[in-house]
Amino acid sequence: MWGSWMSTPEATGPWVGYLDELETPKQQSDFLRCASQAFSEVTRLVQTKDWQDISVKSRHNVVLCMLDDNDSSGDNEKSGESTGIKTCKAVVDLPCSAAEAFSYLAQSDLEERRRWDKDLLFLNRLEQVNDEIEVVHQVYKAPFPIANRDFVALRCRLVEKSTGTIYSYGRSINYEGAPLDKKAVRAVATSAFVLKPLGPNRCECTRIAKADPKGMIPVFAVNMTMTKAAESMDSLYECIVRLQQINHLPRVPQWLSSLVDAALSPDPISSSSSS
Repeated sequence: MWGSWMSTPEATGPWVGYLDELETPKQQSDFLRCASQAFSEVTRLVQTKDWQDISVKSRHNVVLCMLDDNDSSGDNEKSGESTGIKTCKAVVDLPCSAAEAFSYLAQSDLEERRRWDKDLLFLNRLEQVNDEIEVVHQVYKAPFPIANRDFVALRCRLVEKSTGTIYSYGRSINYEGAPLDKKAVRAVATSAFVLKPLGPNRCECTRIAKADPKGMIPVFAVNMTMTKAAESMDSLYECIVRLQQINHLPRVPQWLSSLVDAALSPDPISSSSSS
């Protein structure tokens, strides 16, 4: 029992950290296919109506939801263990544009990110596939006595041209040469930030995470993770406000400004027709 909490499973594939269930992209076409699959999964999760609200304390009106999107037959409440496979969603309105929120979330400053993503221990880019897709390695702290979890995943971006909504999303993959933290368990996740414009200086920020931590996890730890999802969004809100007050939000890149502005600008043909 304790081994599944605290140690890395024995390697069964061609290298340590390889998981049979995951794609192993090698060529750019493979990465593009994986990114497309990840986006399809994210949009499915965004659009489903089956989310269940969870009561949670929040400083900035964060809405927390859980989705029963997995086979939970392996859960064992009597023993205090769970498969740990959970899908959660946290939503908060941020006092900045969607482009500003994306620029803040996309920065590589680990110290700044840990102001809101407090359990993140390590973040490193392994490969820049193209302008929209990269491969990253992350390690997250788990509560004692559970082993930390690490993830190797695609991180992708996409701007919805019709609405200006920005997607920053990812999905676990196999990546030969990715380092494996010997004190961590290689886990699997699909995750996303969805930033929907609500005006020039306001956006709806939705964070979705569907994670398989690989191993039975104490129920208390699963519940703690859900609560922290809301806490991280409260902290994200406060980080945005803090940087606004000192006029230090990251600069929005020109390519992103152009895409979002084009999406939010009225169609000149439609405007002339209506007048």
